[in-house]
Amino acid sequence: MRPCVLPEIVLTNRLSGLQAPDWHEKLERQRRELARQIAELSESALVRLVVDVVWLESRLKAGPPAAGTLTKIFEQYNLALTRGAASGQILRWFESVN
Repeated sequence: MRPCVLPEIVLTNRLSGLQAPDWHEKLERQRRELARQIAELSESALVRLVVDVVWLESRLKAGPPAAGTLTKIFEQYNLALTRGAASGQILRWFESVN
């Protein structure tokens, strides 16, 4: 059996990694469907009251910038954009059952 040859800096790294680091590729593949969903969400007064649908649309149209801090890009696109759309879907479901 060969011994582990990882550098010490890798072996002792205590920082958290990122699950699904290809999130931006997945987002790009789903851009058209996500745009359709956000347009549908904008038809709901409840969703517009709770979720900034205009911001979601603008982020989706603009796409992640080529420059900027990775943390800011990750927060706006992988977190805020996708979670905002998901929150809107939950609100639409809530409207439909009440």
